[in-house]
Amino acid sequence: DQTTVEMNAGRLKVDTRFGPVQQTKRFANHWNLFGLIDVEKSTVELLQSKIEIVMRKAEPLHWIRLDRPVT
Repeated sequence: DQTTVEMNAGRLKVDTRFGPVQQTKRFANHWNLFGLIDVEKSTVELLQSKIEIVMRKAEPLHWIRLDRPVT
């Protein structure tokens, strides 16, 4: 299995490959976040069955969604 998670204050990028060699599947996506996060207080945990990403907001604002709508 091969996984990369990159984040900065306003963006999250995930790229992972999983499954047997002959049937490897890939999930790749990126999000321009609705607000800013505190990267130092955010965590990523790679578990057997999932990737757990906890992002701490940099400002106490209500997000109506994870990503910023494309305009």
